[in-house]
Amino acid sequence: AGEVTSAAMASEDFQITGLGLLPTSIPPGAEIRFGVRFQPRVEGVRSGRLSLGLLGLNTDFNLTGDAFQTRFGYELIQSSGVSEISPGNTINLGEVLPGELVTAQVLVKNINPITVPLPVIAAFGSGFAVSENPGVRNLRSGEVVSFGLNALTTQIGVQRGRLRVGDDAFDLLVTGSGAQLRFSYTTGNSGSVALSPNGSIFFPPTRIGAVE
Repeated sequence: AGEVTSAAMASEDFQITGLGLLPTSIPPGAEIRFGVRFQPRVEGVRSGRLSLGLLGLNTDFNLTGDAFQTRFGYELIQSSGVSEISPGNTINLGEVLPGELVTAQVLVKNINPITVPLPVIAAFGSGFAVSENPGVRNLRSGEVVSFGLNALTTQIGVQRGRLRVGDDAFDLLVTGSGAQLRFSYTTGNSGSVALSPNGSIFFPPTRIGAVE
């Protein structure tokens, strides 16, 4: 028979699970099972030490785990081309007339060495929406999914929003522009003269009673 008198963990990144009250006896031919959970708090190689009190002696076991931060790569596809974007960047969807819908495509790639869950994807702000949302699912290492990013302008001027892919966030921007009108005038044999709103139109000297 044996006896486990103590169990201790020298690390915040590792925890003992499923071990009952100590001390506990181990009958001949029997076994005792418990778990060690790796829950790292920071990136990098993490280490710990498990100490068990067995048969009146302390037995140590070294523990090692590699911790990484879940990361995704992003590309933005617009009519102007394809560009890489990073969390914290602003996605400018351009200028459109009020009431006009502008769309872009966002590619998300799992650049982690293992399969990780794709988090919730959502857009916030008036007029902004996500389409063809792939939903929460597991994404294999190197796998790519896409979704649409839509903006419907409601007024002239800048509209701002926010795109979130889990903890990754992007600022959104679209500009509603009015109809572009250009003014000009001609008098007599002169050529066309550009005219600005609130500008002045100049007539040449004209004889009284004549029409210019």
